[in-house]
Amino acid sequence: MIKNSFIWGCIFACVFTMSVITHKQARASLMITPILVVFEGRDRYADVTLVNNGDEETNYKMEWVYRRQIPITGAYEALETMGDKFDLSKHIVFSPKRVRLAPKSKQKIRLALRRPEGIAPGDYRVHLMFTALADEQATVDDGEVGGDKKGVGTAVSFSVSYSIPVLLRVGEPDTKAEIGTISLERDDNTGALKAIIPVTRSPESSHSILGHLQVYHVDNNGSEEFVGEIINANVYSEINSRTFKVLLKKDITGGSLRVVVRNVGKEDSFVYAERTFSLE
Repeated sequence: MIKNSFIWGCIFACVFTMSVITHKQARASLMITPILVVFEGRDRYADVTLVNNGDEETNYKMEWVYRRQIPITGAYEALETMGDKFDLSKHIVFSPKRVRLAPKSKQKIRLALRRPEGIAPGDYRVHLMFTALADEQATVDDGEVGGDKKGVGTAVSFSVSYSIPVLLRVGEPDTKAEIGTISLERDDNTGALKAIIPVTRSPESSHSILGHLQVYHVDNNGSEEFVGEIINANVYSEINSRTFKVLLKKDITGGSLRVVVRNVGKEDSFVYAERTFSLE
């Protein structure tokens, strides 16, 4: 089983910078770990840690939002509600809902799952959104301030948000993956080489690919070198295909590329798919 404390707590971290504009410029830099929370098996609790890496004290608000992954790009589109689908946010509570972080300080957010009964095997997901608030917004009641909206106050204010997926996995995952034909291209801005890698999820499965995509170059002498990866290479259950663009660490010629999409669990690491492509 995938264990959140190992995979998502120890391996993955995400740093993003948010700017809050008021009558003066204020910058906040927030590190969130993990960037994906998975409840499975008998899991009932999980922690998300926030670290203020900026030089200003900053307020953050947390709330549930709904996102749907878009095929091919893997980007998200916002949803107003889950409609008639299972709403995981009704079964997870988190605390606190707001924090004020001094520079270089951290705060744990505790998530507690009230495990639902009688739902079908599969993956169920909601997103926890973190919003940096301007000082004028710090005392506004919950629900009045959202991401990318003007805040309430005497000065013009602006908030920027970031969300992480929180997923409940019911049943043993049976997802299989297939790696399509890759291609190589140059980045328009840097000129660096990128591998374009399509990945297809088996449509008959109701579980997602929670993956780590790795690329290795095998030269003509058979020596293998790691040249690129995407750690958060997820293909969620609402889509069947996604194309990854992996920035390679060096230019490569000849030999072959070996592409692996694997799960990185501590106890049951396994490979979703693997394929080797000749570059001759």
